[in-house]
Amino acid sequence: MDNSMDIKEMKKVIRSTPNLSKILQPEELLSKIFQPEELQGEFDREIIFESQGLEYLIEWWTNQSYLYICGVGPILFKRVELSSTWPNHAKNNLQFYQDSKTPCCIIEVDWYK
Repeated sequence: MDNSMDIKEMKKVIRSTPNLSKILQPEELLSKIFQPEELQGEFDREIIFESQGLEYLIEWWTNQSYLYICGVGPILFKRVELSSTWPNHAKNNLQFYQDSKTPCCIIEVDWYK
């Protein structure tokens, strides 16, 4: 069974994440350079965001996605969740999963004060 997320689900999780200092869609940046009809949705595969001063890029494909941290990577994953407190004591984490129940990458995004 393939547990890959579709791009709309993934964007919804990222956009609902607290304390990301910027969430940019490449089409937002490209639309300043190209006319909308020139873009035709071909740049919808990337999600760019920042947390704690680090830039993250997600490259989405139907059955496999890639996470780059400050241009380094990729870390392969199929789904991402906004989850709390495990395995650290952060209020919220973005947890990336490949095939197992164990996350392959955890990004702390919200903390207890």
